[in-house]
Amino acid sequence: MPKIAILAIGDELLNGSLSDTNSATIANLIARDGFTIRQIRLVRDVIEEIADAVRQLSREHDVLITTGGLGPTDDDMTAVAVATACDTETELNQDALQMVDDFFERLGRPKHQRNLKSATLPKGATPLENRCGTAPGFYLQHQNCHLFSMPGVPDEMREMTRSAVLPKLVSLFGRPLHQPERILTLAGIPEPMVEEQLLAAGLPEGIDLGFGIEFPLVLVKLRCDRPDAAELLDRAEAMIETLFAESIVARGDETLASATAALLIDKQKTLSLAESCTGGLIGKMLTDIAGASSFLDRGAITYSNRSKSDWLGVPETILETAGAVSAATAEAMAKGIRSAAGTDFGLSVTGIAGPDGGTDDKPVGTVFIALSDKDDTIVEHHIFAGNRERVRMRTACTALTLLQKRLCDG
Repeated sequence: MPKIAILAIGDELLNGSLSDTNSATIANLIARDGFTIRQIRLVRDVIEEIADAVRQLSREHDVLITTGGLGPTDDDMTAVAVATACDTETELNQDALQMVDDFFERLGRPKHQRNLKSATLPKGATPLENRCGTAPGFYLQHQNCHLFSMPGVPDEMREMTRSAVLPKLVSLFGRPLHQPERILTLAGIPEPMVEEQLLAAGLPEGIDLGFGIEFPLVLVKLRCDRPDAAELLDRAEAMIETLFAESIVARGDETLASATAALLIDKQKTLSLAESCTGGLIGKMLTDIAGASSFLDRGAITYSNRSKSDWLGVPETILETAGAVSAATAEAMAKGIRSAAGTDFGLSVTGIAGPDGGTDDKPVGTVFIALSDKDDTIVEHHIFAGNRERVRMRTACTALTLLQKRLCDG
């Protein structure tokens, strides 16, 4: 396998303004075809420093992937720096310019003169189409190193990795004949407990066990590089399915939200949401999925008591006696939104995300989740630990897990 390095470019990555999430995304995307990252380096928006890093990393690696610095502004210096490192100059690349023109034509607005800079690439570079933005990437072979430069905008970088970089890597170095990694996403069970049970059960010899966290979910990663990897991975995956059948919420590239969306679409079921403490987070997670309109009818953010009563028909007597954060209110919210929307399912959440608002009876982290369909309404009571952000994310993921289980059982 080739030795691959990533060079992430940008002052904001080194002064704390932004985190380098791009490197992790690239590593994750290419790992699924058996490629691994050997080194990641961050560098400022300084031409000499970028060029020095490119020279060193290209000498030591077969592949160098850079992110950032390809836009139209003065602090976008990657093309000039790469040209400097490769002892060449930049020039207006006509293919890249056509990509820029095509993008603005699709937007229906004129191109700014500064956007010409995005089409100015090192001599001999091949432009890489940016399907999500104005600045093309580029590919260049320098001596024995294959160099890919991509924009730093995460969505643009992610799509370019999938559509251009990964296919080129496969064409250059091939793809393993076996699937090198299996990923299963678990909900509601902590990582140490998962590891303890798997080690006690005994995974097949030759299987490497790894973990990832996408809070609050645990990603179990199974890897194998033996000739009989496919069979061994099948056995290991079957073991996890036996041990954690009720906890598996996604596989492979799926997320909890995308797996739940796929079930709704497959079973031709519709959903409406009534969110209080999550403030639309569940709706956001689902509408991140293309095609969500085929199953998601509406979502109501009913934060106040008045909105719960006016929009969802929650009786004022329930709000006065049981309170807004209660099983009775969650049940009434789920029934109310389902009735108003005429959907197969109504999903509701209400809780105390903190840091204030808790009591002895209902401490911060108290959450009620309800799921209503034509046959029944299920209500769950949880007390989640963590800060406001973590309580909200745990609530959203637990609500989607409840919906997913109901869809699987049905």
